[in-house]
Amino acid sequence: MLLLLYAITVFLHTAFGSNSHETWAVFVPWMKPVMMATPVFSLCTFWACAIQTMSHVQKIREGYSPMKHDRAVQILALPAIFSTMTMSSLARLFEFQSSGMMASPAAVPSVTPLPSMMGIRSVMQHLSFNETLGGAGPEAEEFIIQSETCLRVAELYEAWALYQFAKLTLELISDNLARKERSGTQEQKLVARALIRAHGAVESLAWLGVASFLIVCVMQAGWSVIQLTSADTVDWESYEKSINYFEGAGMISSCAAIYNVHIVESSFDEHLEGFNPLMKFVTVKILVSFAFFQRGIFAGLQVMDSSLPGIMKGVVTRIPFIGDILNFSEIEFELFYVSLLIFECFFVCILHWWAWSADEEWYNEEEQSGRSRSPRKLAEGERQPLVPKPVEA
Repeated sequence: MLLLLYAITVFLHTAFGSNSHETWAVFVPWMKPVMMATPVFSLCTFWACAIQTMSHVQKIREGYSPMKHDRAVQILALPAIFSTMTMSSLARLFEFQSSGMMASPAAVPSVTPLPSMMGIRSVMQHLSFNETLGGAGPEAEEFIIQSETCLRVAELYEAWALYQFAKLTLELISDNLARKERSGTQEQKLVARALIRAHGAVESLAWLGVASFLIVCVMQAGWSVIQLTSADTVDWESYEKSINYFEGAGMISSCAAIYNVHIVESSFDEHLEGFNPLMKFVTVKILVSFAFFQRGIFAGLQVMDSSLPGIMKGVVTRIPFIGDILNFSEIEFELFYVSLLIFECFFVCILHWWAWSADEEWYNEEEQSGRSRSPRKLAEGERQPLVPKPVEA
């Protein structure tokens, strides 16, 4: 919460600072209301996640399936954490844009869009340190690394949430098959045993993709943090190449992780009764898709626009919003893209209210099966002492 408030304070200080008029003058008219709405949506996302989280925390305190509710809490925190880190990225990037490190429009009369939208770091190559930034290279570089590191940390927690969802789903399937093996007929027990063996093989394959995605995100965030702490000595070209490798690995591993979890969810759907796996799966993977594929969609649209004939390009340019986005400079696109992620976090938070209710029946299936019963739910006469009382002579 403190980090979010600090990011909002920095953003508002920049938005209403002494040179705010010059800051907003470089944007298309609709960008100002979009960016000014981000603090409100960030706060709404945080508080909505906090309210829903408290309902699960209350169940944990009462002893209802604490492990399941704990995993749900970690998943529910995803929109709040992602929105907070994205707001921090926006604040640093906006501060960089308006701090005077960039040249004014008069100083740079022609700013052409990049042929591809590969990320914040390409701003530094597109905007020459020696010319456009007026010699303020190290300070500008630090702003960019701070902004990008915030996004890397957000993606790291995104991978952690996907890991928790995969673990929760696989545990539920395993528990359901174990119950059928214990309580069914002889034929049902044989079927359950065969499914348990198949589930073990599928689980091993699923963890391969999920664990790979998590490891890549840990390495990517760690590398960004290391570069941030040594911003004065970082080799920008080397940093860009390494992050490009990480992004490629992250996209591949995220595809593998999403596909593996989807295969498990669809193959064992009948053993996830009451879990509503499709809705829950969508709420988890949607931010993964936004983070790793959304930018590629915009880049593809820009490539298509650049290949159009002159007349068609003029028509596309006049399309509201789309035309502006395709003709954004790199710094303008990054500010728009980060703002868009904040709105999407709020959308995912709303979906969580339908997908992750704390009162769903599957939370209590563990207690109902008798495999693990919380001490708080046992009657007074049923509780057994840890040390047996001595038998009186």
